[in-house]
Order: sequence, then C-alpha cells, then structure tokens
Amino acid sequence: MSTVEMTTEGTPCTTIMGDGVHLTTREDGIAVVRLNLLANNSKATLYTPSSKLVFGSGSTPPSSNQAAPATSEQSIIVATTVSNPNDDPSSDNDDDKPNPFLILWPAYLCCFIDFLGAGIAIPILPYFALELAWDSNTTCPTCPQVPVPAANATFLCGEVVGCGTSIEVGLSISFFAFGQVIGNLIMSRLSDKLGRKIIIMISIVASAGGYVWCGLAQTLTSLLLARACSGIAGGTLPVVQAMVLDVVGDPRERPKFFGLASACLGLGFMVGPALGAGVNAAFGSKRAAFFSPAVVASLGLIVAFLKIKETKPGGGVFGQRDVLADEIFDQGKAMFGKEMERVARARSVSVDSSSGVPTLDAKQLDVAAPPPTLPTIVFYCAAAATSGAFIFTCMTSMTALVWLNLFNFGPTELGIFLTAIGFISIFMNVAGVKFMIRKYGSSTTILLAAVLLDIGIAGFTFIDIFWLHALYFIIFINVGWSLTLPTLLDIAGENVPPELRGKATGMIAGSMSLGFATCPLISGALFQSDVLSIQHEFGKFSHLMFLIGGLGVGCFQLFILLKGIVLPKMAIANAKLEKDKKRAAAKAKAKASKLSA
Repeated sequence: MSTVEMTTEGTPCTTIMGDGVHLTTREDGIAVVRLNLLANNSKATLYTPSSKLVFGSGSTPPSSNQAAPATSEQSIIVATTVSNPNDDPSSDNDDDKPNPFLILWPAYLCCFIDFLGAGIAIPILPYFALELAWDSNTTCPTCPQVPVPAANATFLCGEVVGCGTSIEVGLSISFFAFGQVIGNLIMSRLSDKLGRKIIIMISIVASAGGYVWCGLAQTLTSLLLARACSGIAGGTLPVVQAMVLDVVGDPRERPKFFGLASACLGLGFMVGPALGAGVNAAFGSKRAAFFSPAVVASLGLIVAFLKIKETKPGGGVFGQRDVLADEIFDQGKAMFGKEMERVARARSVSVDSSSGVPTLDAKQLDVAAPPPTLPTIVFYCAAAATSGAFIFTCMTSMTALVWLNLFNFGPTELGIFLTAIGFISIFMNVAGVKFMIRKYGSSTTILLAAVLLDIGIAGFTFIDIFWLHALYFIIFINVGWSLTLPTLLDIAGENVPPELRGKATGMIAGSMSLGFATCPLISGALFQSDVLSIQHEFGKFSHLMFLIGGLGVGCFQLFILLKGIVLPKMAIANAKLEKDKKRAAAKAKAKASKLSA
C-alpha cells in the first residue's frame, strides 16, 4: 500500500466506518480519509471511493485534476498509523526493553546452588547407602571394596544381612523424589504468604541441613529421613518460577526466563557429580562429600540475603515489593499491551472485499467463544514422558551398583563419567534436537529417541568391557534421553493454544516426575532378584529390571507414540497432500479447458 502524507487541515466528512477528515483524493478517484475511531492518539487511514463520502453540506469531496469514477465494487482498505513514534511497537529496540535479569540473577544463582547439592550426592549416595545398616551395631563393608574380594567371599557390598542393598539405594532415591513433590507445593505456597526472598533463604539452609544430616547418618533409617528432608527443602525452583511471573510483565518473554531456571537445574546436575567425586577423592570420605553442599550453601545464603529483591506483590517478611521489580514488570506489560492493541486494530478493520463492509469476529460481536482445551495429543505426550522417565530411571537408580559389579568402580569414576555425558547432553539440547527436528521432523525424532533409549537400557548391563560400555551408553542412552523431553514439548507446543502452553508443559513435566519417583521403588528389589541373575567379575545382579524397562515399558511407550502422535500426524499430512493434489489437478484441468476453448 502506498504511503499518503497526512496534512494537519482538512474537511470533516462521514464514511461508512465513522467520522473523519478528508485529506486528499488520488488520481484514480480514491479518497484518503483520516478516521477518528482509535484511542491513545492513534490514527487510521481509510482509502475509499470518493462517491461514498458524505460532507456536512452534502457536497462531493474535493477531487484531483483527473478523478476517475469509482465503482461500488472497489474495496475499502484501512492502514493503521501512529501519531506518536513512541507508541509504535515497531520502534521498540533492545535498549528500550526491560531487563528482568537484573532482578532474577541472584535467584537463579541460589537455584543453581540448591541443585548443585543434589548433584554432589548423585555419585556418592548409592555407595554410602550400602555402607550403612538398619542397626548401628551392625558392621558393613566399605564400597567399593579394595582389594577386590575373592569370588567365594561372603562379606560383599550389597549382600550383607542387615546392611544396605539395592532396595535401600532405590528407597533413598524415591524418598528424595517424593520429598521434592511435597516440597514444591509447600515452598511455593509459603512464598505467596511470606515472600519469595525468605523462602529461598529457608530452602537453602534447610537443604544444606539435610545434606549435613546425610553425612552424619549412622543408620539407614536416619539416611532415608535425611533424604526426605533434603527433597522437601529443595523447593527453590517453583519459587524462582513465581519470581519470573512477578517480574516479567510480557508473557512472550516468560518462556525464556523459565528456561533459564530449568537450566540451573541441568547445570547443577552436571557440575555436582564432578564436585562430589573430587571431594571424595581428595578427602577419601563419602561423608565429607555430603558436607560440601553446606559450604556451598553458605555462599548462596549470603547472596540471597544481600542481593535477592522481594518481588511478591504486597511484599513479604523482608519488606515491600522492590520498586525496580514494579518498573520492569510495568514496562514489559506496557510493551505487550501496545503489541496487542496493534493486533486488535489490525483485526478490527478487516473488511469484506465484495461489499466493503467491515467484518467482525466472535470476540468483536461479544459472542461467547468456547474456552480452549488441551488437545488429546498433549495427554499422549504426558503418558510418553512418564514411561520414558521410568525407563531412564532404571539406569539412574542402579547404575552405581551396575558399575560396582561390572568394574568395581566407585564415586570418583562415576562422577567423572556423569559430568562428561552432561556436556554431551547440553550439546544435544542446544544443537542436536533442533537439527533433528528440522531435518527429520518431530515424529521421526521422538520415535528414534524412544528406540535408542529402549535398546540402551535393555542392553547396557550386559557389556563388561568399559570403553565399549561407555560408548554404548552415550550413543543409545544419553542421545536417546537427550532427544526425548525437548521433542515431546515441541510436539505439544505445535498443537496447544498459546494460553494453555504453561499448563501443557507443566503436565508433561509432572508426568515425568512420576516416572522418576516410582521406578526406584521397583528397580531396587528386582536388582537382587534371582531371576536372570548373572555372575560378573566383581559380583552378580539380576538384569530383569533393565529388560522390563527397555523391552516391556519401552514397547508400551512406542505404542503410545504411534497411536497418539505419529499416526495421527501422518494422517493429517496425507490428507493435506491429497487436498493439494486435487487442487493441482483441478487447476490443470481448468487450464487445459481454457486452452482447448
């Protein structure tokens, strides 16, 4: 559309879209009118046949030298303009945008420190649980055992009556996971009453206390209670997510800041195992590794006290809501409001090209539209997330014991390995997932991820050559799992209304947590089952759980993916292809008829 320079003077007139000021008439007989129908000093330019204008005296509008007659069939076109450049959304630049990170970075740091403590425990906890007994008077072996015991030895890790076994290892993981579910609910609700800052500080202190308790535990009962306490106390993530909602006024920017909060979790679980393994190697004590989160937490507590600003509307224990938080939120909200107003203006002036009458949608006519609902595919994604997390946790809950029996490896070796594959996971999440989805599509990617993970879990326990075991682990388990969650979220995001995206991602994440929490309750008991129990160089264990996870639950997951995601998407794609073919055939037939005529 050509741009028409507006003048400050003109003749008042009336159009079918309301009153305005006539500016000029083009050579083709189209009159240009500035309408008086928008707020905030915004203007709208109307292009309409000059014969449709009505002036106060009923006269015709001023015309150009060679005005062409306009027909009633000509369309009305409206172009929205803005009188103040500051009101134009297109004039926004990065320097003008509010920066919520100024408020949120201390909270992100505290969230990372909280999950760093959980990461430190990953390579230490399974071996430590085997060294404890239910009764403090019972003596248990140190794990891993050095020198390696003889094949006919009876005092073996995980096999001494009254001492920790794979069952207790699984319980220690489940207690923490279920504690987190409870803690997330408690901490988030308390933050709504007492404020964000105080709850983050309480969470850091209580979480550190839980790990100190783990280090001091003399019995398995004490350890399990300490793990539950650590899980309940580790509730910084939902509080930080609440701070994102408090500070980020533009809903379009919130996913980015939610992603940063989740990245703190991933980074903590990547750096933590290396730190835990390093402390264990340096001090030769698993208890020292549990004490190290308390040292790190002291730094987090100082940062929280000095740097975190209260963001809860209405304030909290540490005072009123910070002024900067209000300013940043209001700026973001204003920017979003301008964009929505621009979209609303663009929609409000759509017209029927045949009649020139503006067309209105259901919202403009105040007709109640049905509320949006989650599509069925989201529930299939959630079910696939639960089964995928269950399969993956078959490995995470028992991998320390698998390594103990296959290679006699301890916390140091496990921590180094977990940190190394953490870097690979980050690469896959940053570049690999995007490449796979772009090149092969989300349906193919999620199927590939499921097949890789299923094969990996079913087979990795049978490989007792370490370099081959590590390579197999990376290719099948690490790559398969790295592709799973981002692809499921991408599939759900394609089909969910924007206002329900948070609900959909929350459902998928919650379903995944269910798989994480339930699997260790089963895997620990089946690990020491006599069914499919095989003697390896440093011990024996049952492979039953890994086959159930990889083949049994894996086949169920593939069924879910095919029935609820892949096949429906293929049907939609095929229907579109058939429609395009029919359209192309119709065009070709019409062209042939025209040529023959």
